[in-house]
Amino acid sequence: MADDGKILGYPKAEWIIALIIGVVFLIGFKACSGSEPSKDATAKRCTDSGMAFVMSQNFVKRQLKSPSSAKFPSRPISATQVNECSMQIMASFDAQNSFGAQLRGHYQVTMHYDSNDKTWSATGLIIE
Repeated sequence: MADDGKILGYPKAEWIIALIIGVVFLIGFKACSGSEPSKDATAKRCTDSGMAFVMSQNFVKRQLKSPSSAKFPSRPISATQVNECSMQIMASFDAQNSFGAQLRGHYQVTMHYDSNDKTWSATGLIIE
């Protein structure tokens, strides 16, 4: 077998260029998909009233007689920043009571985002 400067029928230079492009692509992909969120992303999550509202719904459902019947509006009545990574949510919902009647309720809760655990917690939940 003679060395004619080819690998699998392609010139060696094309293989080297393809290898370099592949390595650069992999390095770029890894750099863009790092596991550590940026401080900007964490700050955004801490002040994301929409996410705080959505997560608050789970805590409300846990207290209801018929959680699967709960319907929430697309927006809360109010969402107020309490401090860094804490948001006070006031909202309404419709759900069935223990007799099957559909009723409207209101709730207030303070949602806290833990940037280390990437989890939401609730304190002071009041359902009326």
